[in-house]
Amino acid sequence: MPLTSWSKPKVSRRLPVTESMPTAPSAKPSIIETMVLNGEALPMPMIAHRLGATIICPPDAATSALFASMGKVIEVENSAEFNALSVVTATYASYFKYLDTINNWLKKNGVEEGKGRDYIASLFKALGSAPEMSPGADFMHLAQDYATRGGINEQVLRELTERGMFDAFAESLGRVHRRIAGE
Repeated sequence: MPLTSWSKPKVSRRLPVTESMPTAPSAKPSIIETMVLNGEALPMPMIAHRLGATIICPPDAATSALFASMGKVIEVENSAEFNALSVVTATYASYFKYLDTINNWLKKNGVEEGKGRDYIASLFKALGSAPEMSPGADFMHLAQDYATRGGINEQVLRELTERGMFDAFAESLGRVHRRIAGE
């Protein structure tokens, strides 16, 4: 589907947790408990691999326990915070398009598809660990750490910034937020 023809999805990944739902399996996979939950949760597909996080609102011990068995849980106090965090999920396709742009450039410059993909995946997996390895550093600090003065990272960051890429990205996030919030 072309990017210009997107419409509001008919099915939301938001999970209203107001009805009886099965919990994650206990020590014996054949045992399924049922709990009654109240609120919202936004589980992402990667929790099937015990990666990523689920946001829940409002904080609830039972809901947290359910999703903690599948990955990290981020509890939020109100729907405004829940909606803002939900916007992050709108960046997945852009992330992969960014990686695809790098991969296509490599192919045009003589690198085999598999080698380029493996190298890109390995590098970005390692970069994804940087915030956890430096928990006190904000993302801009990490960008500065990786942008050696006068180096190639600094060059690409500067060129993308000068072309307004990050401003356009922030504007897009704002539009997604208004859509999610129903404004």
